[in-house]
This record gives sequence, structure tokens and C-alpha cells, in this order.
Amino acid sequence: MHWTTQDTGGPSPRQVFACNGETGADAQRAVPFILVADDEALICAQLGELLEGAGYRLAGTAASTDQAVAQARALRPDLVLLDIVMPGQGDGLEACRTIQEELGIPVILVTAHGFGSYMGRVRGTAPYGYVLKPYSDEQVLAAVEVALARWRSERAVAAAQDIRVRESHHRAKNSFMLAHSLLRLRQDIADSPQTRETLAEAASQIHSLAKIHEHLHGQGGLDSVDCRQYLEELVGGLCAAAGPAAERVGVLLDVEDLRLPAAKAIPCGLILNELLTNSLKHAFPGARNGNVRVTLTREGDSVRLEVCDDGVGFAPGACREGSLGMELVSALAEQLGGWFRRSSGERGATCRLEFPLSS
Repeated sequence: MHWTTQDTGGPSPRQVFACNGETGADAQRAVPFILVADDEALICAQLGELLEGAGYRLAGTAASTDQAVAQARALRPDLVLLDIVMPGQGDGLEACRTIQEELGIPVILVTAHGFGSYMGRVRGTAPYGYVLKPYSDEQVLAAVEVALARWRSERAVAAAQDIRVRESHHRAKNSFMLAHSLLRLRQDIADSPQTRETLAEAASQIHSLAKIHEHLHGQGGLDSVDCRQYLEELVGGLCAAAGPAAERVGVLLDVEDLRLPAAKAIPCGLILNELLTNSLKHAFPGARNGNVRVTLTREGDSVRLEVCDDGVGFAPGACREGSLGMELVSALAEQLGGWFRRSSGERGATCRLEFPLSS
């Protein structure tokens, strides 16, 4: 058995880029790093002088909303002071939403416009502070201290939650691996070939669940799965477990760079486990050589999983609609809110699953 991943040879949706941790700009700083964005240069200079005089570091200044977002993205400050009415493709409230939601950086809105005129949009944006011009130095510094204190508190809570989530996934993985080992032991001592086969299938499904929790434990509090990495591990394990009978089969894995919620990735992984195992067991009888191609792609708002082989196709009685394996696949496809189809011909068999990306 040998398997490979698809290499497209250049930057593309399927190319994998290694992420080796945060850059120096992301590292924790002893002194808060603050970006000031206002289309009046004098106000930027005054706020910068005030902040530096109070012991903060000025990350830089921006004169438009586009510059503010670009500077926040490049410099990764600890806090942004942002005017609402500035030049740019959107106003300060839109920039605030982008900076907070996409970059995870807190924002204080500093504006001459009263809260009442922007009340609905400000509540939807949820900035870390709102300072009206004209303001006193004490008002600005108090807002900065409150915003930074809130941010530190939220990060501490998030870190504690991350530890609890990691521990939960670690325990779940260990429990599944223990069950997997027990099933393998029972498989080794079972007298009936049919019993051994049933235990092997159950062990394989439990191993798929263990891999999900192992993956989630490794990435901390994120409740989403890197599909390429997860499927590489899952397919590699299935190929290793296939035994010498499947050494003549090559498996090609072609997966887009895509993240799925754990609630979607788990049934998707179980379906792939069932389909790939079925191909390896039934598509290449005797000494036949062959290949299996596994693809996972995003099609608009949907995700498509395909398992195609160039084997003998579905033999009579194999992969029957009423079989336990097909009942499991159908139930999992329904759980995903999607559909499952299979076809067979002279060039082998194709199994296709499609489901919505969002719930």
C-alpha cells in the first residue's frame, strides 16, 4: 500500500503552507503598543504624544480607514484608537468590525459624533470604548486602561478555556484509543472470520474518532478541523491497517485547504473511513493492481467528498443498500444535511458525498 497527496506545483487553493508560530510583532510586549487612526494629523500627533507620555508605545498613525486596517494587520498593535468619519472604502465602524473580528485587536472609537446618531451600529460593532471629542487627557487614558484591562481579562479566560478544551480532547482521544486496542485484542482471539471482520471495522471507526480528538487537542481551543492534515492522518492509518493484501493499491489524496467545524468533520471522517475501507477490501480482488483517489473540495457553499477507484466496480451483493456500512453512510450524510450517491462502471466505482458548509 502506498499513498500520496496531490501536489499542484505552485500557489493554489490546494497548496499547504506551514505556519511556524507567531511573528515577532505578535509576541507579548511588556509595554502596550497602540495604533492611532484619524484623518487630522494634529489629532494623531496629540494622541501619540499623550500615549507616549503615559508610558505606552505608539505603533503608528493612519489617516484613512483603509490605512487603519492595513496598519493593524501589519503591526498587530495591542489597541487601536479609531475615528469614525474618515476617508476610505468604509467608515470607522466598518474598520472597527474588521479589526476586532478578523484580527482580534480591541478598538476604542474616538469621534466628534455623539453616540445617539450611531447607536445601533455601535452596539453591533461592540468597541472596547467610545470617547467623544473634545476630550480631556484623563478621559482618553482612562478609556485606554479600561480597554486594555478588559482585553487582558478576556485573554486570561480564553487561555483557561483552551486548557480545559485541550484536556477534554486528550481524554476523549485516550478513551477511544483504549477502546480501539480492546477491539483489536478481541479481533486477534476471535474464532469466526466474520467476527474478526466485524471487530476490525468497528476498531477502524473508533480509530477515526480518536484521530479527530487528537487533532483538536493539538490545536487547542479551535473547534474546527484542518481537513487536509486530518485526512492525511486518517488515510495513512487506513492504508497501514489494510495489510499486505492491499500493497498493490495506490491511494491519492487531493484535499483543498479547508477547515470544517468538528461537528461536520467527524461524520465526514467516518464516511471516508467506510468508503475507503470498502474500496480496499472489494475493488481489487486477487492479485489485481489499482488506484483509489480521495478528493475533498469546496463547491460554493457546499463541500464535496469523492472516493473513486479503478477496480472491478460494485459486485452483486457488495455495498448493498441494506448493508450496515451503507446504512451508516446514509445516516451520517443525513446528519450532515447532505446527500450520498454511488455509481459503478467499467472504469471502477465512484462514491460521492455533498453537504452544506454551514449548518
